[in-house]
Amino acid sequence: MTHPTDHPANQAVEHEQFVRRIDKEFADVLRRLDDLARRTDGRFAALEARAAALAAHVDARTAWILGRLPPGTPPPPTAPPRPVTAAPPRPATATRTGAWARAGRQHQPA
Repeated sequence: MTHPTDHPANQAVEHEQFVRRIDKEFADVLRRLDDLARRTDGRFAALEARAAALAAHVDARTAWILGRLPPGTPPPPTAPPRPVTAAPPRPATATRTGAWARAGRQHQPA
């Protein structure tokens, strides 16, 4: 006599449950990664805006100081160019659906 869990019908049900659980956990991980990417993009955008505001402030302050110098004063040496502060563009995050999981697990960006 075979054990009830060894029956092919029970094994098929267990396999389906396992596949569903893995798909659900994978979707949860992808959702968390997408959330993290959105938060990180937002923080980089805020940092870029703050850096631009600071650069504008420094430029305005430098112009004000140079405007107050007496006539005939030699200009100060020029500063080296500022590095680019913007982060490089990131590829859009892809969202996966149950259809993606059922379609043979091929990458299908949103």
